[in-house]
Amino acid sequence: MTRARRRLKRVSALTGCLTLALAGASLGEVGDGEHTQPVTYNVEGKSRGGQKVKVTGGNYHVEKAHLVGETVRFEMTLAPIDVRDVNDDGYEDFRDFQSGDRLFVKTELPKNRPGKPPYPVRFVVNRTNPRPR
Repeated sequence: MTRARRRLKRVSALTGCLTLALAGASLGEVGDGEHTQPVTYNVEGKSRGGQKVKVTGGNYHVEKAHLVGETVRFEMTLAPIDVRDVNDDGYEDFRDFQSGDRLFVKTELPKNRPGKPPYPVRFVVNRTNPRPR
């Protein structure tokens, strides 16, 4: 093999490696933007009245989005809610949450960047005053 041929093979191999490395680096950012498939956020916290929750814990996505310790507003008007009718108005809704009640909120939001509140809710469970079975 001639010297020029070996040099051409080395340059081709180096170019191929750099192309794969750059493609891999650009793929590493996929999933961190706002326009991604939603993931499930399992939020645990305490009611702060109305539709606000002081987040005390949750799954990996809650921690990654830095929601722990924050007071977050959720849109609970259309969500199924598991709570006892505390205020005796005939409805089991977010108005039955009392300040300090332990809540479990399940929501689907974009990965790592949930956006601005209020967040939509899939369902809510009041663990302090659950619905009687």
